Amino acid sequence: RLGRQSIDVPYTWGCVRRFYGQLEEARSHFHTGWQLAKQAQDHWRECTCLTRLIMVELESHQPQAALTYCAELTTVATQMGEGSETVHTAALEAIARYGLQEPEADRHLAQACAALEAIDSPSILAYVQTLAAEWEYDRGETQSVIQRAGVALEAAQRVDNPSEIALAETLLIQAYRRSGDTAQANRHYRELTERCQSAESRLQALSFRAQQRLTQLEQLEQSLSQGPSHPDAAQVSSP
Repeated sequence: RLGRQSIDVPYTWGCVRRFYGQLEEARSHFHTGWQLAKQAQDHWRECTCLTRLIMVELESHQPQAALTYCAELTTVATQMGEGSETVHTAALEAIARYGLQEPEADRHLAQACAALEAIDSPSILAYVQTLAAEWEYDRGETQSVIQRAGVALEAAQRVDNPSEIALAETLLIQAYRRSGDTAQANRHYRELTERCQSAESRLQALSFRAQQRLTQLEQLEQSLSQGPSHPDAAQVSSP
């Protein structure tokens, strides 16, 4: 049997690569870890590697590929019996189907999020709600973004995850700006600035994904500061 350390090495490297936005390398490491865990019949490590593989595919805008791994994860989670793994798997499958805009996907995602709340799983809840809010923002569904990002922010704060907090709050600011609610946008912008400064003082780095969103926000704020005559400001301020 393979030792746990040999499985943990590629998994750890996958986490590092994903954090820095190197998704191709992350995918390779997680896949290696999954195959090693599968060979060792280590179901728990299979679950962790498959979960991260699904996240990599979702963050690579490949929800169909994510569903393939969801099927594998469902099999492993079932073998482990009743537990949080089955709820997490259902949530990841729901967000993948939501990304594909399948019929009834919104209802299934709502059910999955309610199940995450029921088992008190704020980390996965923050992840799926933020991802859904990102897609909705791109589709112009501003009010839904505000609702989802608010839930994601509260969940991310419960686990004190600086990157997920930054992602959720950035989406809130962008959505409030788009809706014309300047007061709420300014409030969240101040809070985000304070949090980022606090994270820096505690030497807490933000993920590449969070940094990308912050860069987009900075560009938005700069364009708005140039006045409505600026083409970017006119674009982002439209509902």
